[in-house]
Amino acid sequence: MRVLFLMPNYRAYSEPWMHRMLETLGDRVVLVAAGDTGGASATDTGTDVFEVNRVRRGRNVFRKLGLPNFAYRISELRGEIKQRGITHILCHYGVFALDFESIFQTSAVKGFVHFHGYDAMFDLRSAEPPHKRIHSEDYPARLKRLSSKSTFIANSDFLASELIRHGISPHAVQKKYLGVVPANEPKIHIEKPAIKIVAVGRLIDCKGPTLTIRAFDLACQQGMVGELIIIGNGPEIDACLQQKKTSDYAAHIHILGSLPGAEVSKHLESADIFSQHNITGPVTHQIEAFGVSILEAMAIGLPTVCTRSGGVPEIVVDGETGFLGTPASVEEQAASLLRLAKDAGLRNRLGLAGYERVKSHFSLKAEGERLLEILSNEEPEPSNISVG
Repeated sequence: MRVLFLMPNYRAYSEPWMHRMLETLGDRVVLVAAGDTGGASATDTGTDVFEVNRVRRGRNVFRKLGLPNFAYRISELRGEIKQRGITHILCHYGVFALDFESIFQTSAVKGFVHFHGYDAMFDLRSAEPPHKRIHSEDYPARLKRLSSKSTFIANSDFLASELIRHGISPHAVQKKYLGVVPANEPKIHIEKPAIKIVAVGRLIDCKGPTLTIRAFDLACQQGMVGELIIIGNGPEIDACLQQKKTSDYAAHIHILGSLPGAEVSKHLESADIFSQHNITGPVTHQIEAFGVSILEAMAIGLPTVCTRSGGVPEIVVDGETGFLGTPASVEEQAASLLRLAKDAGLRNRLGLAGYERVKSHFSLKAEGERLLEILSNEEPEPSNISVG
């Protein structure tokens, strides 16, 4: 197996799981190709990094004109595939893969496209400007054509079901959860007069950050004492700041924007609860496909307060590793926050169960084994995902 690892941005801060997959594949990867390499010419292990973006500026102009191939060094990439004896292409994001559709269609290599969320949501809309359609009308048809020559990898049952629901054959879809690194030991929770709640993630409508602020307010009104730390940036940040401004507990709400990974880890380690209020985005129509930040919180032993939306119930087991409320019900979220704030023993029980669930279901080892199984399988079994 000689793999071409194809990704939009080699140095993307928000996508460390791609580099974990590179580590899993090891010397099976003979070339990393990226739309933007960030100046890198080789990986840490010495694998060549090839920039496929023909122009550093104006890339979106090509896409708007419907000329994606003109923005990339397609013919040169074909040459690299042939010269290096590449047998497999693993490309991240369905949207990005379509820019290389001609290679998938005409090459003899085995193609695999890893979907991460927005790229499998066909009615996705823009937040800025609002309601503008993200994907073209022919996007589903183009993906269906691409699936005839490649295997689609979804990061959750939910995302797999979305692909199948929009016409992709179950024979072309495989599921692989993302993995994280658990802490050496789970957090020990103690009784304390004030608790710390942390929410981490891009501030977009499907993650409901303003709803989490409202739930925090309500829990405080009902007697909870603590602080809410929101880490992330995005189109909802102004709404979050406005929600904080109107809160009677504004001094206890901290909206920190984007932070380096090490600082995010420190906040999680000092937290008592992780909370995120996932909904179907009222503007973007986006839904949480998986929820890596939820997994990372569980990996250190934090109980989670989330909602039954998208792929979140595949991670959080209600009443066992955390609590799942009804989307848009700030009352349920507030009640769960208050219940956990008052009971360190409950935080310990749920936090430990979440930690063990990460180790048994969402480890890097399990993810790596599943990835290699998918890449190595000559004729994968069709997905048995139920389509709602």
